[in-house]
Amino acid sequence: MVISGLLACSALLLAVGPASAQTVAAVRGVVRDTLGGVLASATVRLSSPASGLARATTTSADGAFVFENVPLDLYILDIDAPGFAPSSTRVPVRTPAPVDLSLTLEIAAQLFLSERTVKGHVGNIFAKLGARDRAAAIILAYQSGLITARGWA
Repeated sequence: MVISGLLACSALLLAVGPASAQTVAAVRGVVRDTLGGVLASATVRLSSPASGLARATTTSADGAFVFENVPLDLYILDIDAPGFAPSSTRVPVRTPAPVDLSLTLEIAAQLFLSERTVKGHVGNIFAKLGARDRAAAIILAYQSGLITARGWA
């Protein structure tokens, strides 16, 4: 009688155990630009408004990202990359099967450069030309024939 009770409990645990353990999945994907090139080092964030769970990672050199052991829930996937418009996608994770995504980021409508950054680039150009300032760069442009008295050559 004791043995049959132990067998019944064991059978019940085996029947319930695997089903309850399958409550996580993987969310993985590749981030590309509009021409199909992969985007390395993009920031990818996965968050659940319901549970408050939030995870973040960056894409690898081949544009790939993976979130392992993601509890079943509805998520928001946000992606940011310099020079690209941010992206936000709803990702339902309803079964233990991996969720595979292919995401495309659009080029940003505007790219912000600070005045300091622009001045730094202009300074680098002057250094490469051997010009000390804008006036010297203009003289070099005239001498090389790049511009004439009427404008661009």
